[in-house]
Amino acid sequence: MTQTLSFIIIMLRVTQYQSCSGISINYLICFIIMLLSRLITNIFSSYDIRIDIVNSIFLYLSQFTSLLICFYLLYLIYCVYPETSDKMIDNKIPFYYLLIPTFFLAILFKPYIFRNWFFDLMFIYSILLESVAIYPQIILFTIKKGEIETYTSNFIAFQGLSTIFVLIFWYKNYFIVNDNDSLLLGGYSGYVVIGTLSVNVASSCI
Repeated sequence: MTQTLSFIIIMLRVTQYQSCSGISINYLICFIIMLLSRLITNIFSSYDIRIDIVNSIFLYLSQFTSLLICFYLLYLIYCVYPETSDKMIDNKIPFYYLLIPTFFLAILFKPYIFRNWFFDLMFIYSILLESVAIYPQIILFTIKKGEIETYTSNFIAFQGLSTIFVLIFWYKNYFIVNDNDSLLLGGYSGYVVIGTLSVNVASSCI
């Protein structure tokens, strides 16, 4: 919900000031792919790791809302306010620099908790991609520091706070991801998740 709130804030600010400056396109693309991977797993897999129906409702509402806002922000950037975007300096870390390595990392550390190769891969891929997706936004923020809008700073702060909550959750539940019966390095998946999230939190704080 914290993460979704951050997207709502930045969407309202963009429409209010009619400017997309400071918003990373590469971050939005990574986040969309991450959400799609997670929703595919949550909706179509038969294995359920959620706690109860209330938690599930909030989970789906938050994910769908964030996904729709990300698509809407891309629409604003490319079709409504293209002259205000930072496409030129946003390519320091193109989205495929994050999508491809994390995909191979997901294959390497794929667990076997869903008992389905595709769902297991999408599950761990979404977690790993979420851990690194914020980096294009942080890089853009660093480059434009001093001329960046306040709402972008608040957006990154909310994203960092959300990552802290995610880190706390996986710190208490990393054993769900670890699977000693999986192929390759799936038994260490939980530790990889904790490590990447910790680096993400540290980067957001800096």
